[in-house]
Amino acid sequence: MDKNKKSPWSQDYPAHTFELVSPELPAGSAWLVNCLFELGIPVWNPWEVKIKNEWQRLGPNRYSYIETNGLWQQSLPALQEQRLFDFVGHVNGRASHRWAGTIEHGKKLIFFVRDPRDLLFSQWRRLTNNQEGFDHSFETFVRSNYHHYPIDFMAYVYLFFKLWYLELRNFDYHIVRFEDYKKDPLETLHGVIDFLGMNFSEDELCRAVKSSSFQVVKRKEDELASEGRLERRFNYASQPYEYKQSPDRLFKLGFISEINEINTWLGYELVNKPNTNLSINASHSWKEAMTDCVFGGQCNDIQRQSFHHILTKALQQQNRISRYEQR
Repeated sequence: MDKNKKSPWSQDYPAHTFELVSPELPAGSAWLVNCLFELGIPVWNPWEVKIKNEWQRLGPNRYSYIETNGLWQQSLPALQEQRLFDFVGHVNGRASHRWAGTIEHGKKLIFFVRDPRDLLFSQWRRLTNNQEGFDHSFETFVRSNYHHYPIDFMAYVYLFFKLWYLELRNFDYHIVRFEDYKKDPLETLHGVIDFLGMNFSEDELCRAVKSSSFQVVKRKEDELASEGRLERRFNYASQPYEYKQSPDRLFKLGFISEINEINTWLGYELVNKPNTNLSINASHSWKEAMTDCVFGGQCNDIQRQSFHHILTKALQQQNRISRYEQR
């Protein structure tokens, strides 16, 4: 590759040393990414969004953020134009919404999660408030197609978590729950830093938490709105277990029984009366379609076979559970 086409940080950080994975629904992982930036731990191309002319390398591990349009400001307020960063030299991460089976085994992996019901509720609210013409009820939304995938949103949440449940054993992993971060952000950040094997003073950690708070990102979002530079709003005063505030919408909605597998694993309250099971005809063509969607059509035979194996294992377990519950 032509050196001029490489990312400016490739000289100092030829490969990332840890992964930060979260669902592609509002889970709160931006809070942690911003904390890491504030501590001098780089997370290049957050969520794999590539922006031209974003960084300027000034010297070994020393960078200036030079993007002029404030594209990350309502999510990552640390990324201010012309801000200088003296990054640590031995640790850097990749934040993504990647599926299990698409990440090389062996690295440290932070898995950022949220109660499945709140993931769905928060995404529905975001679409209701931002997408012109979106008038789906919550019930219609959760059973609508998850983007171009051959699954609906509820099935996406289940499969995303289930596949990672099977895959995490291949990583040195640490789970961060949205609810724990909201309850005690400093303690949550302590856990992440300890997992990464790093040391920071209490003052440094406190400053990172303060600079990444909801109040900070909301203030910046409001500024962008007042300047006419805001396309959509991301930041609401999200609290743990918001679904309980809308019993008319959520408690009357039956969830798939498999959601309770995820809730049990992650320590969330069970759905009392799930009214259906995951409805997927796991045919060869369906698996092929899922694989193409997950990899964006860019995978080799080994990757395809590996993902097929994980997907088949997840659905075989689900089928055994369904048969047991019907006895």
